[in-house]
Amino acid sequence: LDVAGDLRLLARGAASDGYDFDGASPTKRVGESVGLGGRLRLVADDIELASVVRLPSGSIEVEARDGDVRLGAGAVLDVAGQLRRFDTRLTGTEGGSVSLHAATGDVVLDAGSVIDVAGTAVDARNVAAAGEVELRAPGSEVAFAAG
Repeated sequence: LDVAGDLRLLARGAASDGYDFDGASPTKRVGESVGLGGRLRLVADDIELASVVRLPSGSIEVEARDGDVRLGAGAVLDVAGQLRRFDTRLTGTEGGSVSLHAATGDVVLDAGSVIDVAGTAVDARNVAAAGEVELRAPGSEVAFAAG
């Protein structure tokens, strides 16, 4: 999604309201089963996220061209791995990736915001790796707001 201006994704209603993405469209409510490994890319001048986005073992990229990227209190970017059954075998999937980039502004994570890139484990011998988080603000700073 590329917006010519500012972009705000704000939660409305219950704290758990949000959307799961299956790589095709944001039509499934939180808690419904979705596929693995989808990708969501948001580009705008200034971006504020204060909602729940779940993309199991997927990729979330957020890029502000001229302003800040802010994860507000209650924001959840969840690309954690999942336990899935393939035929008769239970398998854990690797965590995905989250990239927050502000070309000229700040990347700010408010108190109460969450980025989850955890891998999963079936047992001590079957462990899937955690994913990656990249926070970039080459023209300014990355800030973690106290709360």
